[in-house]
Amino acid sequence: MSARRTSISSSMRGDKDAGQACSCGALLYVKGRSIPALVGALAAQLRLPAGIRHVWIVDRGILARPLLRALAALGQFALGRVRANQVVYFAPRRQPRKGRKKTYGQKCRVDQLVRRFPDRLRKQRRELRVQGKERAVEIYDAEVLLRSVHRGRACEARLIIVIVPGLKKLKPWYLVTTDLELGVIETVEAYAGRAEVEVNFDEAKELGLGHYQGRSGSGVRRWAVLVCLSQALLKLAATGLIKLDLPRLNWSWYKREETVGQVRRRLIEHCRPRISRTLNETPAA
Repeated sequence: MSARRTSISSSMRGDKDAGQACSCGALLYVKGRSIPALVGALAAQLRLPAGIRHVWIVDRGILARPLLRALAALGQFALGRVRANQVVYFAPRRQPRKGRKKTYGQKCRVDQLVRRFPDRLRKQRRELRVQGKERAVEIYDAEVLLRSVHRGRACEARLIIVIVPGLKKLKPWYLVTTDLELGVIETVEAYAGRAEVEVNFDEAKELGLGHYQGRSGSGVRRWAVLVCLSQALLKLAATGLIKLDLPRLNWSWYKREETVGQVRRRLIEHCRPRISRTLNETPAA
């Protein structure tokens, strides 16, 4: 992405299937472990190349303290979206002359920062593709501290607030990354590009691959290969390079039958078992 060779290495979803699919380790038991802990164990199992700053783009349900601790131990970083009621701290501006030094300064919810602390936020305007159009957005950022991530010390992070003034129904983005060297615009564009993987997740689930039970790091890698292979075969079938005799759905609201999504639906319809017997079925002797 840049001269520093930053790798936006992974993107995971925070749904229930991920908790069942990712048990990271040779003989680790899945039940009773949270999804952030499982993703952190997965990061330790992957053979990521050295010399690159690896940044994990994660969903809002995964960006939690267990994941941040696990990635920090590996020298890796996280980027994700936090809830509006997330509390962050600023570094203390003044320290007492005597007694114990302060670790944290003023605290605030992220949805109140623009109103309460505008002097501590850096503001810039940029063009960003939102809902299929290039729109002017307002981006605020500041270096903050996260509490209870590490024992005895604060976790340094960068908070980024993205507001689209022209879309009142679109809620602001509250992004947090532990990679302080990653540029603000790079961070926003990286998270915005994360939405492209959602289509692949939905298609994988519809093909029955959302409940893959991987019990090791190699199993998780095998699942990714199966998803990519299934998507490639569907694309080849949609373009006609692979000939398949599939039933047509003949939907009045969807005229095209040779798209990737429609081929997937036709394949599911073809493989669906019949509930009742046919009238011409020969009874068994």
